[in-house]
Amino acid sequence: MDRVRQNGGTFGIISAVVLAILFIMVFTSGLTPEVAADPARALALIKESGSRWTLTGVLGVLGSLLAIIFVVGLYRALREKAPTRAYTVLLFGVLGSGGYALSSLVQWLGGAQVAGTADPVAAAHAWVAVNAISASVTGFGNAGVGAASLIAGWAITATRALSAGVGWLAVLAGIVSLLGLFTANAAVFVGSFVLTIIFLAWAGFELRR
Repeated sequence: MDRVRQNGGTFGIISAVVLAILFIMVFTSGLTPEVAADPARALALIKESGSRWTLTGVLGVLGSLLAIIFVVGLYRALREKAPTRAYTVLLFGVLGSGGYALSSLVQWLGGAQVAGTADPVAAAHAWVAVNAISASVTGFGNAGVGAASLIAGWAITATRALSAGVGWLAVLAGIVSLLGLFTANAAVFVGSFVLTIIFLAWAGFELRR
């Protein structure tokens, strides 16, 4: 067994678990897009969240960084039969996952610092900036991960490096993630999150076989 491929599969499964926990925490936190767009409500929520806010940030960064190791394992699985697409998946996957990690870091640390600002007017303006930067970097992550998933799905379905089901799931996850660049629709956000988690887990198990 190729150790790089096997380890990539292991970290894909771990990343899926971490992101699944993050998904639950995000959607039970009350930080909806509407709340995030209202500085007063968002900053009040951050203050009330305390350690939960920190844990959410840590999980976002950790899950995204673990996914990078999965991408390396996926690259190894695709390299022999589809070398150009494998390199493209590696490049876009690393950049996109790094974008997600940076977005989580900005929202976590930036949000916590702004929430602790004594001047409520300055804090409100600063939160708008933090939220905008986080959204922009998330968009970069959507572009990278979406493109990587789409190309990986193409390579998998064409070469059968992994099962056809994993390949078509990757294609779907890639399309939905790329849609996130053009809309803030909640269904698109949830779909991208959930499909990516399922893809990480399923492909992770297959990489370990």
